[in-house]
Amino acid sequence: MAEKWKMTVGKLEKVSEGLLLVFCICIFCTLAYYSANYTMTESTVDTRDSIGMNMLVLAAVTAAVLLLHGILRSGYLKFVRKRILAWKPYIVGLVSVYVYIISLIWVSYSHVAPGGDGAPLCSVAHRMITGNFIDMKSTGYMVIFPHQFGLLSVIHLLFNLFGAGNYGVFQHLNAFCMPLLFYSGYKLLQLVCKEAEIVIYYVFFYLGCLPLFLYVPFVYGEIMSITFTMVLMWQVVRYCKSGKKSCFLWGTAAIVLACIVRKNSLIVLVAAGIVLIIHSIRNLKPWGAVWTLAMILAVSGSEQLIYAHYENISGIEVAGGVPYISWIRMGLQDTWAGPGWFDNSSVEEFKKDGYNTEQTKLAEREHLREILKDMWRDKVGSIDFFRRKILSQWNSPEYSSINETKQFDCEPEALPDFVKRIYYDDTPSYQRYMNRYQFVLYFYGAVSAVALFMDIVFAGRIKEHSMAEYILYIAIVGGFLFSALWEASSRYVIPYIIYMIPLAAWGMYRLAKVSYRGEEQ
Repeated sequence: MAEKWKMTVGKLEKVSEGLLLVFCICIFCTLAYYSANYTMTESTVDTRDSIGMNMLVLAAVTAAVLLLHGILRSGYLKFVRKRILAWKPYIVGLVSVYVYIISLIWVSYSHVAPGGDGAPLCSVAHRMITGNFIDMKSTGYMVIFPHQFGLLSVIHLLFNLFGAGNYGVFQHLNAFCMPLLFYSGYKLLQLVCKEAEIVIYYVFFYLGCLPLFLYVPFVYGEIMSITFTMVLMWQVVRYCKSGKKSCFLWGTAAIVLACIVRKNSLIVLVAAGIVLIIHSIRNLKPWGAVWTLAMILAVSGSEQLIYAHYENISGIEVAGGVPYISWIRMGLQDTWAGPGWFDNSSVEEFKKDGYNTEQTKLAEREHLREILKDMWRDKVGSIDFFRRKILSQWNSPEYSSINETKQFDCEPEALPDFVKRIYYDDTPSYQRYMNRYQFVLYFYGAVSAVALFMDIVFAGRIKEHSMAEYILYIAIVGGFLFSALWEASSRYVIPYIIYMIPLAAWGMYRLAKVSYRGEEQ
C-alpha cells in the first residue's frame, strides 16, 4: 500500500515538476531574449543592446566551458579532475576567505553611508538610544512603516552595543555574511551535483556578480536576508536527502533572521514549505510539515516579540501603518515614476486618511478595484504594462546598485581612486560588463531548466530528481510573481538573481556534458 501511494504521489509530483519547469523555461528564455536585445537604463526607458556582442561573449564563455570539460574528461588529464575533487574543500575555503577579504576591503574603503530606507532607520535608532520615541507617535516614521521594526531592532541593538550611529558594524556584518552566502550556495549545489568542475562555474558566477558586492555596505537587509534564505534552502535540501533533524534548528534560525531584516523573505519560506509538505506526503512522514509549521510560528512569534519589546520600552502601541494593499495598488499603477514604481502615493493616501490603517484599506480597495477594471477593459495595455514593469526590474543589470549606494561619508574628491572609477569615472564600463553577465546568467539558467525538463520527459524512472532540488526554481518563480504585483524596484530582484547562480552553474555543466557524446547521463 505504501509503495502504491509513493508511486501515485510520485507521478503527480512529476507532473507538477514539469509544469513548474515549463513556467521557468518561459521566464528564463524571455529574460534571456530581452537581455540580449535590450537594457533597461531607467525604470521607463528601453535601450537597444548589442546582440552581436552578447552572443560573442556567450560563445566565448561556452567555448571555455567546453574546453575545460574536455580537458577534465581527457584520458591524459583525468588526474587533474581527481586532484580538483580532492582539493575541492580547500578551494572552497580559499574562495570563501577571498570573498570575505574583498567584501571587507569594500566596506572599509568605499565610504558608503546609509541611504534609502536605511538612513531614516539609523536616525530612528539613534533617537531611541536617547529615549526619544517620537517616531512611534502621531505622524512618525515607524507609524508609516511598522514593517521595518525588525530591521530597526537589529540596527538599534548594534547602536546600543557599539555606539549610537555606528552603522559600520552593520556593514561589517554584511561582509561576514558574504562567505556564508557563497558557502551555502555551494553546499546546496553539491547536494545536486558533486562534479568538480561545477565548483569552478559557481565561483565564476558568484565572483562575477558585482552588484552583490556593491550592496555589502548598504545599510539595509538585502545581504543578510539573501544569506539566511540561502542557508534555509540548503538545509531543506539537506534534510530531504539525508533526513537529518539538525536541519530543523539551522533552517528555522536562518528564516527567522531573514524575515526580521526583510519581510519579503517569506517568499522563500513559502517555497521551503511547498517542498517540505510534498516530501512529507510522498514519504508518509509528518516531519516536513511539522518543520514548516514550526518555522511559521517562529517567524510570526519573533515579529510579535519585537513589537511587544518596543511597546514595552516606549509605552506606545505599534501602529498598523500603510496597509499592504497600498503597495499592491501602487505596484499596479502606471505613473510618472514608472510602471508600478514608488511614487509616494501609498504614503500620501495614508496621510489623507488621517494615518488610519483600516480607513486606508477601504480607500485602497476602491482604487484597486478601479485599476483592475481598467486593466480588464484594456488588455493590450495591461500586457504592455506588465512587460515594462517586469523588465524594468529584471532587465536592469545594475539592479540599482549604483544609485542605492551612491551616498558617502566624505566628499567625492576624497574617495579612493578605485571607488571614484566605479561611481563616477567608469560607470558605463560597469554597465556594459553587467549587461553581458546578466545575459549569460539568464541563458544558463534557462539551460538548467530545459535540462531538468528533459530529464523528466525522457527519464526511464518515475523520479530522476528529488523535489527538494527544485526549491531554487520555486523561490525564483515566487519572486517573479511578487515583482509583477508589488511595488517595483530592480533592487528587490537581486535575491532571485543570486538564487539563479547555482542554477546557471549547473546549466553550464549540463550543456558541456551533453556536448560530449558517450558520457553517462
